[in-house]
Amino acid sequence: MASDSQAIKYRAQEEQSTQQRAEILGLQYLDTREIAETAPLVKDLMPTDEMYRARMVPLQEGNDHDQYIYGVTSATPQSVMRTMRQKYSDKGQSVAFLMISNLGYHDFMKRYDPPKEVIYDDVKIAKEGDSDTLNQVSQTLESVGADKILDYMIDQADKLHASDIHIENQRDAVRIRLRVDGALHPVAE
Repeated sequence: MASDSQAIKYRAQEEQSTQQRAEILGLQYLDTREIAETAPLVKDLMPTDEMYRARMVPLQEGNDHDQYIYGVTSATPQSVMRTMRQKYSDKGQSVAFLMISNLGYHDFMKRYDPPKEVIYDDVKIAKEGDSDTLNQVSQTLESVGADKILDYMIDQADKLHASDIHIENQRDAVRIRLRVDGALHPVAE
C-alpha cells in the first residue's frame, strides 16, 4: 500500500516537473497518465529504434489538413525536432511536439516495444566429471537477467526438490550446487 502511494506521489512530481520544463521550452505539455495504456498506437510512422534514439513517440498521424503530433521528452534532441519540422514543412504538412514525462514515454514504449518473455531451460544435476551439463547450465544462468536469477534458482531448486542452494565464491568463478536427497550436486559454475 505504501509503495503504491509513493509511486503515485512520485509520478505526480514527475508530471509537475515535466509541465514546468515544457513551459520553459515553450512546448505544450501532455499528461499521459490517463491515455498511455489506452490511446491508439500510431504504427509505421517511426521505427522503434528511432523512438529510442530520439526519446519520442508518435501520438497522432496527420495528413495535409491535420498535424502530425509527437510526444517528446526533455531528452529529445532539439536538432531532431528541427529536422522533423523541416521535413514536414517541405511536404506542406505540419507537426507539433507535446512534452511528455519520461515515465509517460516509458509507458508508451512498453506498448510500442513490449518486453519479450524469455523462457529458460531447466537446470539438470551434473554427474561427477560431467562438464557438458555444467557448461550448459552455466550458459543458461548467464542468459538469465540479473534481476531474475535468484527467482530462477529457487524455482529450479523447487522443481528438483532440493533442500539447499549453495552459492560458493571461488577464485575464478562462482559454483552453484543444490542439495538433493542429502547430497550436494554441482549444477553450474
